Amino acid sequence: MDTPGTYVCHGQEEPIASNLLPSMLSQIPVIDMEMLLASDHSQLEKLHLACKDWGFFQMMNHGVSCSLLEKMKLEVPRVLQSTYGREEKVLQN
Repeated sequence: MDTPGTYVCHGQEEPIASNLLPSMLSQIPVIDMEMLLASDHSQLEKLHLACKDWGFFQMMNHGVSCSLLEKMKLEVPRVLQSTYGREEKVLQN
């Protein structure tokens, strides 16, 4: 299964999902935000099932720039580390 061009931000490392078996990767729900906002009932049903059965999904046509996604990925470890430190302090008290 080839990744559609709308998902690709060139110059990035391979996504973790690429380590999944191809059969697993082809099953991950993909939701089209443009169609969802256009009140496409099939996308709404896909979103419902993705949340209910998987707990996550891949979103396409969301309009978030690649540069913003990269900034977020850089900040996630820092946020998680600071949250973990606060949780430890609370548990110790």
